[in-house]
Formats: sequence, C-alpha cells, structure tokens
Amino acid sequence: MGEKNIVWKGDFEIDLVKQDSLTVMRHHADQQIKKLQEHAVLLVDQVKEIIERVRLAELIATAEYGFKPIPLKEYYLYEKDDKLVLTLISPDEWDSPYGECIATVRQLGDSTWEQITSEVTETQQQQSKYSENK
Repeated sequence: MGEKNIVWKGDFEIDLVKQDSLTVMRHHADQQIKKLQEHAVLLVDQVKEIIERVRLAELIATAEYGFKPIPLKEYYLYEKDDKLVLTLISPDEWDSPYGECIATVRQLGDSTWEQITSEVTETQQQQSKYSENK
C-alpha cells in the first residue's frame, strides 16, 4: 500500500491518486489518438481523390476535342480502338461514332478532372429545374 501524504488534509492514498490520474490521462489520450486517426483516414482519402483527378486529367489530355473546356460543365469521354474523344454530347443524345462512353466528367478550377456519377448529375438537374422555376 502507498504512504499517506502528510501535506494534504484528509486520508488520501497517493498511489490511488496516481492511479486515478493515469486513468484520466489514458482516457483523454485515447480520445485524442482516435481523432487523429480519423483525420489521417480523411487525409489519405483526399490524397487518393487528388491522385485520381490527376490521372483522369492526364488521360483526358490524350483525348481529341476541339473546344476549350468550361470548368464544372459536363463532358463525355468516349473510347474506340484505343482512341479517346471528349465531347459535349451525351450517349443518350446520339448513336456515337466515337465508341463507348467510358465516363462523364467535368473540369475543376485547378484544371484537374473528376468523374461525375449519375447521382451527382441527377442532383444538378434537379437544382437547375428548381432555379428555373423561381
């Protein structure tokens, strides 16, 4: 057993005080470590997203297109016989002579490109309809 602390008034066992202090310290340290681990996962996800946007930008740079892309506008990337073509025309609007549409994309402000999922496209269409009705 620990010795009594004669400086403090009361009957405190210093070993119990130390143990309680360590328990509280471990609890707070565990909380901080958990938060930092969550931040690390978020940072890794952001790195992966940037790498994918750069990869897509480099791929689109090899595609043929005859216009200056407007940031955030939808474009369609087609592939046929190892040849890529970027167009404004969706696969629903025509029977493409360019082959299979492999991605719906948009250029971001930093000149990288991101692939647009159908969920994002539907949300944008709903928002533009809402704006038109105002």
